[in-house]
Amino acid sequence: SLWLQSVVSNFIQFYLRCAIMSLGMFTGMLGRFASHVELAANTVALVFVLSPALQVIAVHRSKGDALVSVSPFNLISMYANCAMWLIYGLLYPVPPAVPCNAVGLVACCVYLIVCWFYAV
Repeated sequence: SLWLQSVVSNFIQFYLRCAIMSLGMFTGMLGRFASHVELAANTVALVFVLSPALQVIAVHRSKGDALVSVSPFNLISMYANCAMWLIYGLLYPVPPAVPCNAVGLVACCVYLIVCWFYAV
């Protein structure tokens, strides 16, 4: 079913993000490659966070008719994921975790507002 597919997709996405962000957090051990690993981790995390943008744009262009193709579970869990990573990155100074999750949090807010606007 579509719900199970979105749960599995979010599960895989979460663990990939954890692995990538953990690489970014332990860059002190990587020496001169640290900045490259941080950049790669942030780039991949941004791709994950911005991946629903095409679906949300389709919802906006169709004036809500394409809303059935967007799973609210994905958007809400992505919002929670970005919020938790951002809080973690700010409380325990982890600079690689902050920029991509700040952008992700703003993007998720926009996604949820657009979808909520057409759902109501």
